[in-house]
Amino acid sequence: MDRDETLRRAERLLRENRPEAAAEQYARVVASTPGDLATANALGDLYVRMGRPDLAVPIYLQVAEAFHREGFYARAAAYYRKILKHEPGSEPVLLHLADACHAQRLDVEARGCLLAVLGARQRRGDSTGADEVAVCLADLDPDDLELALASAPARARVQGAQAIPALQAAVSALERAGRAADGAPLLRLMAILTPPVAATPPAEPQASHPAPDSSPASASRLAPQASSLFAVARVPEVAPEGEADARWALDAVFARLRHAAHQAPGPATSPLALATTYLAAGLDADARPLLEAAVADAATRQRAAWLLADVCERQRQLSDAARWLECASEAADPSDPALRLAALERLGDVFERLHEPVRALQVWREARAVAGPSADLDDRIARVAAAVPGEGGPFPR
Repeated sequence: MDRDETLRRAERLLRENRPEAAAEQYARVVASTPGDLATANALGDLYVRMGRPDLAVPIYLQVAEAFHREGFYARAAAYYRKILKHEPGSEPVLLHLADACHAQRLDVEARGCLLAVLGARQRRGDSTGADEVAVCLADLDPDDLELALASAPARARVQGAQAIPALQAAVSALERAGRAADGAPLLRLMAILTPPVAATPPAEPQASHPAPDSSPASASRLAPQASSLFAVARVPEVAPEGEADARWALDAVFARLRHAAHQAPGPATSPLALATTYLAAGLDADARPLLEAAVADAATRQRAAWLLADVCERQRQLSDAARWLECASEAADPSDPALRLAALERLGDVFERLHEPVRALQVWREARAVAGPSADLDDRIARVAAAVPGEGGPFPR
């Protein structure tokens, strides 16, 4: 099929006021080239003009999901909103839009989408579905301690033992805020969720932590994976006045993990592996120095720098995030341009959020050189260039 000729035929049919025939031609192009999102959008718009939004919605959803997968969240969100004009109560679309908005830090809109889904599920008695959305709402703003407390039972019901890292992070945040007593319900949930294992429970805590077990078996048992990490801490079910014991047991696991790194050094206990474990537990402050150490190793530099950028973005330290993304881009394997491109695209977004269009433009042009022909990058370059004097923006007076 000649794509260009088919599109010209479709345009001619539109001029002849034959929209159904034109739609058939557009549909042929979309079917033969699924990546042609512009033609897919034109087909969807034509279906709407024909009074057939039921045919347009699947087309718009295809376009939205394609942009979402590629990380173009603003464009994906625009199409999700387009769909909601025709299907305002679509829960899958509302959830996709919430995710796309959150990726752009548009958390007010994301929260509105999630609340709409939560209300619908509560009204029809879908308690499991409502719990899932409650967890998503809490994850929008990890710093909202009231929301973390309110959503903890839902998180435990939905995630089971996988909820422990988030609950641990909430307990730590409450302690930093001088509200340690408020963490008691979360510690009880952690005690209930942690499965027993065939390992000797930790001894009763003394004034200070006991010396970690240095046996080879202990070292091998402490592979830095979040699931096994919390399993080795057999947190007992305790009475309300014993929460300190449960908290100590979890802290002891990290003490043993650090000790294992010295007793049995290797890939499983490398700085990057240990940092990954801390990140899985929501302990960014513990992970950060390990990641900075991993950057010094050429073998782990790219991944460690990428994760450091994650930590800095969560802490709203965008200048530091940009520095680590530059490092990740420079350290990317030349044989895998996708890694460098991912770092550059993320770096360009950070510079835009820092309101540094000159640096953003430089990065987007570098990304374009790595990616090759790309309409999306061309559009981004044109948009940013419009704000740069001498590149399309206004000259200073």
